[in-house]
Amino acid sequence: GPASTAALVHVIDMRRYSASFRSTMLLYAVSAGGTVALVAPLAWFAVTRLLRPIGELRRATDSIDERDLTTRVAVRGRDDLSALAGAVNRMLDRVQRSVETQRELLDDVGHELRTPITVVRGHLELIDAADPDDVRQTRELALDELDRMGTLVAGLLEVARSSSVDFVSPAPTDVAALTAQVLDKARALGPRDWILDSSAEATAVLDPTRVTEAWLELATNAVK
Repeated sequence: GPASTAALVHVIDMRRYSASFRSTMLLYAVSAGGTVALVAPLAWFAVTRLLRPIGELRRATDSIDERDLTTRVAVRGRDDLSALAGAVNRMLDRVQRSVETQRELLDDVGHELRTPITVVRGHLELIDAADPDDVRQTRELALDELDRMGTLVAGLLEVARSSSVDFVSPAPTDVAALTAQVLDKARALGPRDWILDSSAEATAVLDPTRVTEAWLELATNAVK
C-alpha cells in the first residue's frame, strides 16, 4: 500500500515553566527565611541560658583570691550545670576554710612565740657576763623559755594536724582502763595528791589518744 507518514509535535512553553519554578523557589526562600527568623531568637535564648551558668562559674573562679574568698555561684534548677555549680561552691567552701585556718594558725604562732622571744632577748641583752650568778640565772631562764617555745610549737602543729581527715580515729575503748592509764601518767606531772573517785565500767567508741591528750592538758593546767 501507499506509505503513510505521521509527525508528533510537542510544544513546551519554557516561560511558563520558568515562572512556575521561580515561584516555587521564591516560596522556599521565603519559608526558609521565615523559619530562620523564628528559630534564631529561640536558639539564641537557649544557648545564652545554657552558657550563662558556665560564664558565672568562670567569673566566680577568676574572682577567688586570698583577699576575697566569699564569692559563690548561683545554683538554679536541678540539671547537670546546677550540680556542677553546687560542686564548685562546696570546693570554694573548703578552700575558704583552709585559708582561714592557715591565717589563724599564723596569728597564733606570732602571738604565742612573740613573748618568749622577747623575754629571752631582753635578758640576753642585759646579762652581766662578769657575774656568774647572773649568767647562770639567765641561762636557766633562756632554757625554760625555749622549752616553753618547744611546747607551744608542738601544740600549734597539733592544731594544724587536727584539720586532717584521720586526726581522730575512734575505736571501742575500755573507759575504766583508759582512766587508770591517764591517772598514772598524770602522777608524773607534779607532786600532788591524785585521787580517782570512780570510773565508768563501760566500753565507749572514742579516740583514746586524743582523750588522753585532753585529760593530760587539763591536769597540766591544774598542776600549774
